[in-house]
Amino acid sequence: MKLFAEVPRHDKAPAAHREGEYAFWNRHASEAAQRIREVLDSWFEALPEESQRELLHKLRSDDDGEFQASLWELYLHEVFRRRGFRVEIHPEVPDSTRRPDFRIRSEDEAAYIEATASTGPLEEKRADRVRADLYDGLEGLERGDFSLVIDPDFEEGPNAPSARRIREALESWLASLDWAALRPAYEEEGFATVPTLDIQDNGWNITFHAIPKPAERRGRGRTLAVLAGRVTVSDPIQSIRRQLKGKAGRYGDLPAPFAIAFLDRNNDVLDGDDVVSALYGRTVQQFGRGPNGMPVPGDIYRARDGFWKGPPDPRNTRVSAIITAPNLRPHNLADVDPVVWHNPWAALPLDAPLPWAAVRFDPATGETTMTPATNSAHEVFELPPGWPGTEDMFKED
Repeated sequence: MKLFAEVPRHDKAPAAHREGEYAFWNRHASEAAQRIREVLDSWFEALPEESQRELLHKLRSDDDGEFQASLWELYLHEVFRRRGFRVEIHPEVPDSTRRPDFRIRSEDEAAYIEATASTGPLEEKRADRVRADLYDGLEGLERGDFSLVIDPDFEEGPNAPSARRIREALESWLASLDWAALRPAYEEEGFATVPTLDIQDNGWNITFHAIPKPAERRGRGRTLAVLAGRVTVSDPIQSIRRQLKGKAGRYGDLPAPFAIAFLDRNNDVLDGDDVVSALYGRTVQQFGRGPNGMPVPGDIYRARDGFWKGPPDPRNTRVSAIITAPNLRPHNLADVDPVVWHNPWAALPLDAPLPWAAVRFDPATGETTMTPATNSAHEVFELPPGWPGTEDMFKED
């Protein structure tokens, strides 16, 4: 059974804003996309047939959250398989009808692994879909002399805006601009010289900037070429703890070490300090008062607000370790190197020989030590440096 369709491909267009990850990689005709499909097909074919049927619809989902969570499971299975573990998918466990994702066994060690991935608030997901629909609607703009940048901090209304009305307003505005006068000014003085337009629709207030294209790109390429990212404020420490808490006691007391493999879909880089704070407690600075009433710094200690550090203290001792990885995508499979964070209070310590870097926490000193990975992801998957070679696939025709 194949994960991707075996069909001729000719479409090299960039991804639409609402297009799912699977749909994009399944249709794209570039050599890099073909290399990705070949690797993922080989991983998928290594699954037992029953697991293939179960995972297939999730990996082909239009929901990128479901796709990435399933990709994470596929990634983990391939690592365990290549490391020589005997892998059982959804094994039965004592005194529970629930089943973790994996049991891995070597000659001397065994462990249960549960995979999980971060999810954003439902309201934010809905807002993302509305924005994606708007952006896709604006892609219908005629290829002209300008690229559009949307200001990231636009005001959103209670209802979806009309992409048609906004597109018509933009087309009229762009047609009124003088490329010959604006391009030299842009080359000399930069972004400060570009014209802007504020558009209001259904309570939305969006600012557009028109950047004059280079002469050789006039009439070519995407008009909506750059979308500045929106800034969101979140507490990554609380997010990690919340995700782990839902899995900690799910299977009761297991006869072997239990690890939770956490994929952070929201970040391309997972801050180690955030993980340490989430697991072992935030760092707190005490202050006293000096003779003149001014604050005087005192002891630094870890608060009892970690996943493993109470109250009660310790807690979640059934969880032997946490495996973390940042945003895993098909194009960065060979660049993501997970980290194993060991629980110093674990009822059953994890000793399985995993290839990843390992962090251990000393409760007496509050310090952490890291053991480097035995193999990089490139080495584990036997993929060449620079794989899959995506440098040219997004260049405009």
